[in-house]
Amino acid sequence: MFWLVFLVKIAQGEADPLIDIIEVNTEKLLPTVCKGKECPAYQPILGNSKISSTVSVRDYTDMHWISSTRFSPVNNSCTDSTDKLTHYYRQLYNFLRGVNTMGLTIDRTVPTRFIGQKGPDGRIEFCYMMFFIPSYFATNTPAPLSIDIYVGYDWNRRCYVIPVSGNCTWKRALKIHKALVRYLTKKGIKGVMNDELVHDVYTGYAVPTADKYSEVMVCSSQYDYRN
Repeated sequence: MFWLVFLVKIAQGEADPLIDIIEVNTEKLLPTVCKGKECPAYQPILGNSKISSTVSVRDYTDMHWISSTRFSPVNNSCTDSTDKLTHYYRQLYNFLRGVNTMGLTIDRTVPTRFIGQKGPDGRIEFCYMMFFIPSYFATNTPAPLSIDIYVGYDWNRRCYVIPVSGNCTWKRALKIHKALVRYLTKKGIKGVMNDELVHDVYTGYAVPTADKYSEVMVCSSQYDYRN
């Protein structure tokens, strides 16, 4: 019960003044923040009495991502601005701009996904940054020319999502992720990857804080894990 109350307080802005959770219209398959860009489609799971409405439950279809190779966190963060992070971002961006085996220009998508893999001590051991590949190229995806990035495949998965408005640092994402993991554990939700933090960022750094939007999620290891 504590973690449910904590998540609700987060949503109401009472638990931490730095965290501002917003509700997402779960009737839509794509968040309005996509704003004309393609982003991962999902099927909203409604009416789950075990889960608070503060948490969006979604079944994502399989999808392709262009991903960085794994890199080490800085200060336990996957998003701290470093030369390495800038390098990976440029490699991913150049892939979409035609630096690939087919010379194809691929439309920019959202979100930019950051994945942090936690170790036994709860700290981040390594990170990935990736862009979603549009469905048009899913069956015939060009390969990158850079050895620092690769095309990855994500199986159908169920995810438990906390939408976040305003600026969301990695530290805040970690706090939300920890609360969400404990809440799902209390609710007896099995099969989720508690050691994987997925942070989807839908808005860029130049966007005013009031307009920033991201999502923190915990996902199942396989689609078969349904609750």
